[in-house]
Amino acid sequence: MYETLDRVKANRIVKVVDFVVPKHHIHIPQYIVRLQEMGVLKGEIIEVRRNTGIGPIEINVKGTKLAIGRGIASKIIVEEVNEQWKHKFS
Repeated sequence: MYETLDRVKANRIVKVVDFVVPKHHIHIPQYIVRLQEMGVLKGEIIEVRRNTGIGPIEINVKGTKLAIGRGIASKIIVEEVNEQWKHKFS
């Protein structure tokens, strides 16, 4: 089931499926470019380390800890993956 990153509970492992892009955009929005520069790519497996429902969401991607604002996190579409990926973040 797909959901946006801002709705994922802490300590979950998810895969980036897509990004929300407004229909009127001809070019890739700058926030997507910046996320990709930080390693948040389609198909990437990430760990949600902290999500309290307010403030930024802390994630682990490719061994790097990042904090992403809730507005941007609401534009990242993810799906939860099974436990086999837990070892990647242990």
